[in-house]
Amino acid sequence: MYTINGIFSDLINGAKEGIRRLKVESGALAYDEGRRFRSFLDISNETFPLVIKFEISKDLDLTQATQSIYEGSMQYLVVVGGTEGGVFTPIFQTGENNKSTTPVVADSGMVISTGGTLNLAGSTILDMVYIKAASTSNRSSTVSVGSGSVRGFPATTAYVVITEIPGENIDPKGVIKYEWEVN
Repeated sequence: MYTINGIFSDLINGAKEGIRRLKVESGALAYDEGRRFRSFLDISNETFPLVIKFEISKDLDLTQATQSIYEGSMQYLVVVGGTEGGVFTPIFQTGENNKSTTPVVADSGMVISTGGTLNLAGSTILDMVYIKAASTSNRSSTVSVGSGSVRGFPATTAYVVITEIPGENIDPKGVIKYEWEVN
């Protein structure tokens, strides 16, 4: 076994030769360089099914996707492929670090938009989430589900399709949030 003593041991994770890695602060460099971005969409007044389109123009890492509902139920599908229709309109997105001393990265690597449709025939489902808020009268709850694992994407077009859970009669109301960093 190979060991490193002194200052270099403070910079390396692991002791096994061949798989050691340099220690880094997760996400700190991308944040400091202005390469981290975020977006959100209030789905409380949307018509369902709701299609969210992700036009990814360069390699990026989706670091957070959170679905939070306070009423109704949600089936949340992440897909590639299918046939889109209608007109998609971009939604709000911004950098996470907007300090005056942060370098400006004008290209977030992704445009997120809504408003169109998607025929799922021929699509591939990449992920699926079901969530349901409490339905008891006189009680209210907000249910949140988030994916904290990093998901790397190449330049591609992906979609999220949100519907109510089959058999339920209340459309979901809540907020969808995304965070990503450009490589």
